[in-house]
Parts: sequence; C-alpha cells; structure tokens
Amino acid sequence: MRRIFEHLGYRVIKLDRVYFAGLTKKNVRRGDWRFLTEKEVSMLRMGAFE
Repeated sequence: MRRIFEHLGYRVIKLDRVYFAGLTKKNVRRGDWRFLTEKEVSMLRMGAFE
C-alpha cells in the first residue's frame, strides 16, 4: 500500500494494517498476539479468505 500511495504522490507517514487474509487485529492490544484457531489456519492453507 505504501508504494501505491507514494506513486500517486502522497507522503505516507504511518500505515496500520487492520485486516489481512480474513484476519483482523480486533481484541488484540498493541504488542500482544494470539494463536490462530484451527478454522483460521485451515482457511489460510486453502486460500479461502476474502
């Protein structure tokens, strides 16, 4: 994303990934992490994310 916006002439100061491959950072505080559920892992392996 950074390169796309910079190519369009925007100066990118900060990016915040909030959604990736059907996963969000909802309910995960900065610096924390969590294990993926079996369903999430299966979906990633199949490439069946939105």
